Amino acid sequence: MIEAKNTMASSSIATDRRYKATDVAKWITQMYEDIYDLNDTEPELFRAPGIRHDIYFRSYDNRIFFTMWLQQTPDLYHRFQFNFLRASVGTDSFWVKDITHKFDGGEYRVSLSVSGEELNKYRELMLDKALFNGLIDLIDLHHKHPFEIDKILWESYRG
Repeated sequence: MIEAKNTMASSSIATDRRYKATDVAKWITQMYEDIYDLNDTEPELFRAPGIRHDIYFRSYDNRIFFTMWLQQTPDLYHRFQFNFLRASVGTDSFWVKDITHKFDGGEYRVSLSVSGEELNKYRELMLDKALFNGLIDLIDLHHKHPFEIDKILWESYRG
């Protein structure tokens, strides 16, 4: 799932330390996977001052779930960068697609759904309209590719 995409870094480390570049890339990939696993099983180890945010990152076919504590919740459609995820999802730039506030076991937390795809607010409004009118349903959003959703929107609302 995770590929060490920064081959310059792994090649540089390999050259400096006289290791094979493929071994270094494999080790970097394993480190990323270990951090994701640890974040999944022991999110409290990543605690910092602020509010717990469970964040579902999606960029095209790549998806990662990560928990972190933030001082402030980003607003809907706001953009932010998380460089650590570039190797896993192919981008470090995301925008907030959905915000859910939860009370869980006496603890307040926020769930964010964020996207690494291009933000088009007009498309998002058309998507809300299509959901409201029953042209698509929530299951479509999880099982169809964005281009398939766009085709439905285009065919339904072209003027």
